[in-house]
Amino acid sequence: MTERVLTHVKLILAVLFPLVDAELFTAYLLGLIQDERRFSVLGLSRKTEKYGPGHLYRVLQMRINWEKIFYTFARPFLQFGKWYLIVDASPLEQKFAKFRIAKHGHVSTSGKKNVPQNQVVSLILTNGLIQIVLDYRIWVSPKVAQAKDYKKLTLLAFELIKRFHFLKLPVREILFDNYFASKPIIKWLNHNGYHWTTRLKANRTIYMNGQASPLSAMNLKPGEHIVAELKGIEGDVRILCLLYQNETVYVATNNVDLDGGGLEQSYRLRWLIEVFHREAKQQFGLEYLWMRNYRALYNHVGFVCLAYSILSCLRHSHSVTIGDIKRQIQDELYSFRDGIDRFANFLAA
Repeated sequence: MTERVLTHVKLILAVLFPLVDAELFTAYLLGLIQDERRFSVLGLSRKTEKYGPGHLYRVLQMRINWEKIFYTFARPFLQFGKWYLIVDASPLEQKFAKFRIAKHGHVSTSGKKNVPQNQVVSLILTNGLIQIVLDYRIWVSPKVAQAKDYKKLTLLAFELIKRFHFLKLPVREILFDNYFASKPIIKWLNHNGYHWTTRLKANRTIYMNGQASPLSAMNLKPGEHIVAELKGIEGDVRILCLLYQNETVYVATNNVDLDGGGLEQSYRLRWLIEVFHREAKQQFGLEYLWMRNYRALYNHVGFVCLAYSILSCLRHSHSVTIGDIKRQIQDELYSFRDGIDRFANFLAA
């Protein structure tokens, strides 16, 4: 299993050469895969640094082209099967933290009320079995960000979608939640030939036979669907009422050829990005943010996304969980320092 991970890493390093330190890059990635959340705090305390690989944290200050890494990693997989894009955001919680990480530095929240946590906005690919991260952005609250650096969550998501379009990968199905179902995003997707599926709020205005009304006024029952128009957006959409996680929700798509069952199946795939966020936090220490500057934060998230993508591919081919894959690698690399030595030996081979 470790050799398969190393095969992926060697290909990635070939893309990055000679811009990053290969030894530090691979050691940090292996640390996340092997030691998960505990790895992210090693070497930060003056009292314990001699027991941990503190020198590895130099990799977090390097300029790493994560977009190039992720897209290079993803392209070969797109030759097989049908793939979907999913975009969503998730908080990077630092419980009890008295600071936030912004681009201009480590900002105290003292004297500020209800300062939101940083969030990661992610764009992933999935075929229903594998999740591969394509790109991400870090959102910082306007209460701590400088005005020139602040961007809304919806704008960050829009940037990810536009960047994907520019790079011309052959995927034209995108899934997102109602928070990102803004008119500018939907209009742009329609104009550029994408099929989208999203959840709608019950108070969203729709048009049926030229008459405007809130969606909730249609009194749809679970399983019922209609064809209507969204206010301010040209073109028909199919809207399905769905009982999802014990809640009545409305799901819409501009692919009106989908029947109710196809629309429900597409929307349920959107949940896979929630699975990615949960497993990245539980298995790879996504929220263990023991750093004090934005570049270190950004790189740490990049390493987590890469580790997850690699193990997601291995999980599918072995029909096991990511936790199972991690435990197998941990058995093969039975100590962190020995693991680094083994990694170096494999790379030198």
